[in-house]
Amino acid sequence: MLFRSLRSRLYRPVRFYVAVQNDGTAAEAMNVQGGDLGTGYTVRYFMGASLRDGVEVTDDAKAGTLSTGTLAPGSITSDATMLRVEIAASTNAVRGVTNSIPITVTSDADPSKSDTVWATVVVP
Repeated sequence: MLFRSLRSRLYRPVRFYVAVQNDGTAAEAMNVQGGDLGTGYTVRYFMGASLRDGVEVTDDAKAGTLSTGTLAPGSITSDATMLRVEIAASTNAVRGVTNSIPITVTSDADPSKSDTVWATVVVP
């Protein structure tokens, strides 16, 4: 598990970048399930690290239907296919409280194999 924590200013998104690596011995796609924080926060997901060229995939990520596409054994997502998570706090966000969302990647070939990272934000 990997934890990453950032401080968020109101209405200014903080960005987390999630790279996926195929540690298996066969080419396969991975499934991504992204979390949400609810009231006081907007959580958005994008495919691609570039702020200009990323494609929003929020609905698919939150539904657990986002696929990385096929990754060769040992390969890792490139900048174009890396997952970017943006979290913005509104005035309804409680200050000083730590909030975390899980982002879970699961093997399509073997759903018993998965890994979870946590994106953590605090509004000062």
